[in-house]
Amino acid sequence: MPYEFYKVLHIISVLMIFTSLGGAIWAQWNKPGVRDYKGRKALFIIHGVGMALAFVAGFGLLARLQVPFSTSWVLGKFVIWLILGGIISLIHRKADLVKIWLPIIILLGLTAATLAIYKI
Repeated sequence: MPYEFYKVLHIISVLMIFTSLGGAIWAQWNKPGVRDYKGRKALFIIHGVGMALAFVAGFGLLARLQVPFSTSWVLGKFVIWLILGGIISLIHRKADLVKIWLPIIILLGLTAATLAIYKI
């Protein structure tokens, strides 16, 4: 597949991840501690599909750019990907910390974007 395909797929997958995390935060903010709200399953599905697509597209981009996985910025983005994968469950289990999750997720996104753009 061409580079542009992987790039668009990666951007769409990141949008899916952050949209689902935003939806989970919004749901917990409005009804703290409620684990069985309408749309919860859809949020988890969107999050999971987004995570899988980000993984495939990210490694596709690395292959097209011929960048080794052991590069520091790639490892940093992989760690952020792992954190974003688990944080949706933490949002539901630790609903009392919902006001802390939002800035954490924004900072993770900012860090991932900075690593990708500046390759540091």
